Amino acid sequence: MATPRRPLGEINGNITPFKDLSPYIRGKIIAKYKDGIKPAQIAKQLNIPDSTIRDTISKDIVRNEGVSRARPGRPDKYSERFKRNLISFVRKEPKASIAKIRKHMQSKISNGCITKILKATGMWHWKYKKRPYLTDEVAAKRLAWCLARKDWTVLDFIKYIFSDECSAERGAGRAQEWA
Repeated sequence: MATPRRPLGEINGNITPFKDLSPYIRGKIIAKYKDGIKPAQIAKQLNIPDSTIRDTISKDIVRNEGVSRARPGRPDKYSERFKRNLISFVRKEPKASIAKIRKHMQSKISNGCITKILKATGMWHWKYKKRPYLTDEVAAKRLAWCLARKDWTVLDFIKYIFSDECSAERGAGRAQEWA
């Protein structure tokens, strides 16, 4: 048995408080108990606190093959209706910030909670990336580049790697971006 820690003494890094027993260890405890060994003796043999042994034996009836039942946790502060409305709003307004989402939803739910809901539905990167506006100068350079390579074959293009994957449509999104 380990000695208790002195006040302000060194903390042992090997001790993990409140760790569940594995189904294997629980099985060993139950097997020893069914063989007639007393809980205090099992505790000494396995170097596990006596109270843990007694809890394991008493809760064995409700466990499924030594696995703990799921803990319910804290109930959510939002309803399914709120969740559906949030997802619907973010799909309609993909450029909205969390502050704008909270204002629209008229809710006191935290930013982290909103992010958690969106992550659970696969929408963790819902905000559009800000793209540079396509100016006349840049458009002329792109056109010149394309015209210089208009007779290339597929084999010519395979030799190069293109990293620009965004669409480049002149005037697209202009009214929305400046609103």
